[in-house]
Amino acid sequence: MKTVKDFFNEYANALLSFSAEKIAAFYQVPLAIYSDNGVHLVDDMDAVTGFWKEGMKPYAEQKIEKSTTVVATAP
Repeated sequence: MKTVKDFFNEYANALLSFSAEKIAAFYQVPLAIYSDNGVHLVDDMDAVTGFWKEGMKPYAEQKIEKSTTVVATAP
């Protein structure tokens, strides 16, 4: 059985991968996407993937393709 912790660990790994396909796999349609341009109702997974591809463009332009986490603790 997948726990909530497992889900968020897997979702975090997808986000850190900068892969629109991996991130979009965590969504189901229909869904609403809220942005500065308003609310968009989406009923097509290609649109969800496209949304994340657009979101990843600024990172790709800076050649950021992967990220790793660092947990900092106070002394």
